[in-house]
Amino acid sequence: MPTPTELAERVMKRLGILDADESPEAKEAQDIIATMRSAHASMLDLGLIDWPLDDVPVRCQDAWVNYMAGKVSADFGASSQEVFARGAAAERELIALSSQPIDPRDIPVTDY
Repeated sequence: MPTPTELAERVMKRLGILDADESPEAKEAQDIIATMRSAHASMLDLGLIDWPLDDVPVRCQDAWVNYMAGKVSADFGASSQEVFARGAAAERELIALSSQPIDPRDIPVTDY
C-alpha cells in the first residue's frame, strides 16, 4: 500500500505540479498530508470510510488521489472547474466503494 507521502506525490503529479520524474519537496508533501489526515479523519467520523490512511484499499486509491487533488488544488494554484468536478465525483466514488463489502478475490495472495 502506498504511504501518505507517496499518495501526496501522486496528487501533485495529478495536478501537474510535478513532472513524472520529480519528487515533492518535504514542505509541499507535508501540507498535502496534513490535509489528507484531516479529510480522512472527517470521513471516518462520519462513517463514510472505514480504512486507515496508511492502508487505502487498492480500489479506492485513484478516487482518493482525485478527491485530495480537488481539496488542495487551490493551495497550489492549480484549481479549475475540471479539478473541482473530478474531486466531487471522487468523493462520491470513495463513499460508494467504501460501502461495498470486500471481495476476498480482490486481495492478492502469494503462495510460496
